[in-house]
Amino acid sequence: MRISREIFFLKVIKAIALLVFLSFGFHDLIYAQEDVKKSTAVGDQDKTGLHLVKAKETFYSLSKLYNCTISDIKELNPGMLYPKEGEYIKVPGGETEIVREKIKSVPDEESVLLSGTYNTAKQYRVVLMIPLRLEDVQTMGPVETSNPLDWKNHPSFRYIQFYQGFMMAADSLKQKGLKVQIDVFDVGQELSKAVSAVEDPDFAKADLIIGPFFKNTFEYVASFAKRYEIPIINPLTQRDDIIQDNEFVVKLLPSRKGQAMELAKLVKLEFQGYEIILVSGNKMQNAEELSGLKDAIAEINPHLKIKEIDYSTDNINGIIDAASIIKPNLIIIYSEGEVLATEVLSRLSEIKEGYLFTVVGLPDWDKFEHLDFGYMMKLNTHIFLSSFVDYEDPDVKIFVTSFRDRYFSEPQEFAFSGFDAGMFFLDLLMRSGNKILPAMNKSNIPLIHAKFRFEKLENGGYDNMFWNIVRLQDYKMVPVTLD
Repeated sequence: MRISREIFFLKVIKAIALLVFLSFGFHDLIYAQEDVKKSTAVGDQDKTGLHLVKAKETFYSLSKLYNCTISDIKELNPGMLYPKEGEYIKVPGGETEIVREKIKSVPDEESVLLSGTYNTAKQYRVVLMIPLRLEDVQTMGPVETSNPLDWKNHPSFRYIQFYQGFMMAADSLKQKGLKVQIDVFDVGQELSKAVSAVEDPDFAKADLIIGPFFKNTFEYVASFAKRYEIPIINPLTQRDDIIQDNEFVVKLLPSRKGQAMELAKLVKLEFQGYEIILVSGNKMQNAEELSGLKDAIAEINPHLKIKEIDYSTDNINGIIDAASIIKPNLIIIYSEGEVLATEVLSRLSEIKEGYLFTVVGLPDWDKFEHLDFGYMMKLNTHIFLSSFVDYEDPDVKIFVTSFRDRYFSEPQEFAFSGFDAGMFFLDLLMRSGNKILPAMNKSNIPLIHAKFRFEKLENGGYDNMFWNIVRLQDYKMVPVTLD
């Protein structure tokens, strides 16, 4: 269900009382007041007429328009599951005159985007679907732990920072004239909550949906968004299947295809003249992934020869045999497990002088917890990150300070991702209205955590292709710029 401000307050007061020293900031859920004239209908209810269904119209909105019940409309249209845009349906009331508020014309939306101006006249409606699990807050007992900060692991607090970061972005853009109503729904993995949410009378009026965060509920809401042509954003998955057959889905985490493309650019721009050696733990098991990497490299480096090593059979001797002692060597290690990555880094570091190695670690080395930074720096190791926060950046420092002041808490991953999602898409709404999808790659708004470069899937949605590349230097991650 949608969470009203009052109910939201009541549910979190208990959590705050249990955690007295934490002024967590749930009170920040502020809905902008909508000031839009309602459509009215004038007609004779004893007659039956035809209505041309428009975008986002539902049985509920039509029942209000024609001052009848949903059952009245369904009885006139037996077998109809939902109103479809562009179709005529029977409605009570005969010939009907619809009186609507006139909307002032605005410049072409693409030119609005390129000119950098904002449409501050329109109020937008955004749906935020986050797994807050507020029903658990009502049954929370005292925090029984020697570490009072263990409350962060409670399910009800796991994703709250995404909401907090998003609201900070909204407040920042309100200073530029943004008018937005943000409806928050507490939706996790329970499909019943997603069903209840989309049945809300105002849900189909949304200009943008962000979430849900879990696969089953996201797929359900995404099908609704497709029906009503509402852009829907998934901020937390790398699964490519969520954008299949739905042109209104946007996936924010970058894809493996994007990683292969960025690797190819890295090789072309930084490692010309190197011996290229591709190492995997099991060549047969990782055949599809390795083929994708080789194809991407070959597409922009057509004359480059790549040597492949299956470490399960060739071990370190295979790498030494393939390496050049005359020119530098780029060792691309594809390892989904930390054991192989640690083994190869260790053995390469032990090789005596004479060889010059640079290592690129794929696909998710940032998730490995026990890699030796000494080895990684010695081997000039590069890794790929779906996101990167430079804490020396002035904008990041401002955000961190503001977050601490506002929520009395240290911003974590979800806080940054929520802020970036809010800044990017709310800014696009102001600039491009209902054409945010084709305008996404034209946005140049600075973000603090992620970067977006979208590619539209044929017969599908939008996939982010951008990966951050960093190298290890002086125990710090230093960004590598390719553009």
